[in-house]
Amino acid sequence: MNHRIFVILLILAFQPAAQASEDWLEQLDDALQVTLGGLVTKMADQMVLDNYHYEIDLHYLDTRLNLPACQEDLSIIPPEPLKLGRNHIKVSCPKPRNWAINVPVEIKLFAPVVVLNQPVNKGLILKEAHLEVKTHNLAQLRYGYFLKKRVGYGQTI
Repeated sequence: MNHRIFVILLILAFQPAAQASEDWLEQLDDALQVTLGGLVTKMADQMVLDNYHYEIDLHYLDTRLNLPACQEDLSIIPPEPLKLGRNHIKVSCPKPRNWAINVPVEIKLFAPVVVLNQPVNKGLILKEAHLEVKTHNLAQLRYGYFLKKRVGYGQTI
């Protein structure tokens, strides 16, 4: 009988620690989504993207971290300039216990871009029939992309 009580007390002792661990992680994710989401929206506006959406994913946080939830707003310092793809964001908390962490995040920005709809031979003059618009993650398009179909200089199809 005493053995069962000990096991139950042991389980109950670890539940608050698990909850505290989830609290700071949820607070961290929420703060990063808001702060980085605003920066990605500004980036998309500067790129004159009309139809887009983004994802911000946290990666590789050590599961053994058990930081206390911050009693104030988290301080988030993104790299300058913020780029699409992988970034490391410095996040810190002044209270109740001062802590700081570098958080690896991946920023994905999806927008419609012009792609070929069929294989083409080198030297072929492209026509509208060769092109279509599909949504892609711009962070993965390392060699550039077109946002609009064009016939000639300055003409949009």
